[in-house]
Amino acid sequence: MGYRSDVRSVIYGPPDKMAAFVFAMRLDQRFKQIFEHFAENLTTKTYRLNAKDGPITVLELDGQGWKWYPSYEEVALWHDFLHEVDKDDTWDGLEYEFIRVGEEADDVQRESSDNPEFLLSLSRSIEIDLDTSQMMEGFPNETDNVTAGQEQAAPSTGVLCDADHVDADHRVGGSADGGDGHGQDPLQPDVDG
Repeated sequence: MGYRSDVRSVIYGPPDKMAAFVFAMRLDQRFKQIFEHFAENLTTKTYRLNAKDGPITVLELDGQGWKWYPSYEEVALWHDFLHEVDKDDTWDGLEYEFIRVGEEADDVQRESSDNPEFLLSLSRSIEIDLDTSQMMEGFPNETDNVTAGQEQAAPSTGVLCDADHVDADHRVGGSADGGDGHGQDPLQPDVDG
């Protein structure tokens, strides 16, 4: 098992400078194994960011569900590899970015060189994890009458409510305008303050 992380990292710059960097790093005995160890997860592509600037070449590392522990030799080596960009003036014009997202919601690690283009960004989304093979069409039988005093789920909201407060359109609160009975839609911001 172990703690897992998603990792994405890029090193980029002018194509000629990137070619020289990758060539030099492949010859360096310390970094040679990076290209072997991460071979399936490394890609190199050239892009044009905009019309006024020249193209850039991007070396990208992309991994999902990895054990990215600083104590692992390859992980420490990758960070050393990134920092080669900043080590001296030899690689001026190259930049790097790194983002690691762990299993915990607040576990995010970001690193970059001094002048990144911010090619990497982090976004979070909310997903619903339901087995779609078990999905049923529509609502339960809508011809069932709601008997006063019974508690049941309101079909449109899934909220447990008192049947006296569910109108004919299955709205909680009994307002025909879909609101709270006071003319305000509960899902819209209060414009009156």
